[in-house]
Amino acid sequence: MAVALKSPPPVSRRRDRAAARSSRRAPVIRLRSRQHPLPLWLRVAVVAQRGTAVLGVLVVGVALLACARAANVRQNRAAAATELQDLQQRERQLAAGTAALQDDLAERVRLPNSGLVPTASDRVILAPAPEPPNEGTEANSQQSRPKMRPLGY
Repeated sequence: MAVALKSPPPVSRRRDRAAARSSRRAPVIRLRSRQHPLPLWLRVAVVAQRGTAVLGVLVVGVALLACARAANVRQNRAAAATELQDLQQRERQLAAGTAALQDDLAERVRLPNSGLVPTASDRVILAPAPEPPNEGTEANSQQSRPKMRPLGY
């Protein structure tokens, strides 16, 4: 029986290589900012830079809001102008209809059997209707007429 020797697993080789590399690297030097504070002028410049960045974002936001508002106002103004034109057109149509009705009424007043009485002024008075003759008692007349009820609201 022959026994073959196995090589060590690749993981252990990697560890050895990593250990060899780490010993070759230069040591990392970390700066401690607390031991050496920034000069005052540099701290002021950093704060000013941050403040102007915030201020710039605010100015851009306000400009966008103003643009959106202006567009909205233009759109609302256009809609209101269209509605105004529609209302003016309806007003003209109603005025024309009213004038036509007044002319028609004036023509009817001139007819002898219209039941309308012309006056000297622009008013028209309706002549009272003749009273129907009373037949029988009032109880019979009340029974013959249907009761008037409101149809609803």
